[in-house]
Amino acid sequence: MKKIIAVALMSIIMVACQPPYYESYATFSEIPLPEAGYLDEELLGVFKSDDIIFTSEWVSEYGGYSNGGIYPSNLNDSITTGIINQYSSYAKPDGNFAVVHYNDFISGSEDNYASFILPEPTMVEGLKIANTTYTYWAIKTGDDGFGSCRAYKDGDWFKVTFTGYDACGELLGSVDYYLADFRDGKSFILDSWGYVNLTTLGRYVHKVKISFSGTDIGDYGLNTPTYCAIDDICYRIYD
Repeated sequence: MKKIIAVALMSIIMVACQPPYYESYATFSEIPLPEAGYLDEELLGVFKSDDIIFTSEWVSEYGGYSNGGIYPSNLNDSITTGIINQYSSYAKPDGNFAVVHYNDFISGSEDNYASFILPEPTMVEGLKIANTTYTYWAIKTGDDGFGSCRAYKDGDWFKVTFTGYDACGELLGSVDYYLADFRDGKSFILDSWGYVNLTTLGRYVHKVKISFSGTDIGDYGLNTPTYCAIDDICYRIYD
């Protein structure tokens, strides 16, 4: 009898200790990609991985171009410079990932498409991040294919900011991550997959907007290509 009671008590304790949430991951692995290795125009402005919604805008004029957004890819050409290679991660990916393009020309607009929407209530634990090849070589050598940026020098920096909002559009907070840092004698350019902890945004995140800032600025905003690669977005769904 004592043994039965002890087992029952242990079961109750184990249930009580279970967290009031479950974890899920957006890995982009379920998205079929064509031979080209990426999707942009075909997305029609939206796609899902796991239960996260990713947005973008593709403009058909002038041969077609991204007006900002998030695009699934599996490309890993770490050599080719310029926008023709905008969907490649510089670091070797583990299968599919997504490329974030922030359009600095419309940075003050609510229509900036570099964002993703989560089921609620949600805490975003974090995600993996890497430089795209396009951005990496623009920072390292100044080669962006257009001649509009320069190689970074002492004092330069480039970072991505993740800003969280609740379902009412209220600001929850933001998290910065440096993709390049040449301050205080450093010469850092992210050349592998890093990790961004986003738990400080809290438990009620509905939308995350992604933006960039840096020191190489021209008449129309940042000269550095405002791109990064992301993968394995881990989030908690609370009961």
